[in-house]
Amino acid sequence: MLYKVNFDNIGGFGFTSKKVMYEPGESVVVIFNAVMTDTSYSFKVNVDDYKVDRSKGSIVYISFTMPEHDVDVTYTCQNVMTYHPQDSGLFGMMGYTDSKDTAGAVNTDIPAPWICPSCNASNTGRFCTECGTPANTRG
Repeated sequence: MLYKVNFDNIGGFGFTSKKVMYEPGESVVVIFNAVMTDTSYSFKVNVDDYKVDRSKGSIVYISFTMPEHDVDVTYTCQNVMTYHPQDSGLFGMMGYTDSKDTAGAVNTDIPAPWICPSCNASNTGRFCTECGTPANTRG
């Protein structure tokens, strides 16, 4: 009897294998080729002996021995990039601050209001909006 490999997520997007139906005991290799560099992936297969090989860069190989039942291959993913405008070039120099990070938690690393020791301008960012002096040089 043949058993099926099911690719659950998004209609199987990103998954491929040589075939869909396998005999029990047969070696199965599933390839996931939709890896994005700014995303963390977690793979799940409902068998005891599966292995995930991430050593090939943007392609993941999932291997297992076909059991006597259909197998579901799934993944979950999460974007791991966060953007804090106050940490980047022009925005930081303009004193732009963002009170929340991407998860909705309050960002506690925003400097308190300060007066620039070089030009006496009032600031709230990490750099003086007038002369560019870093906030950490204040007295």
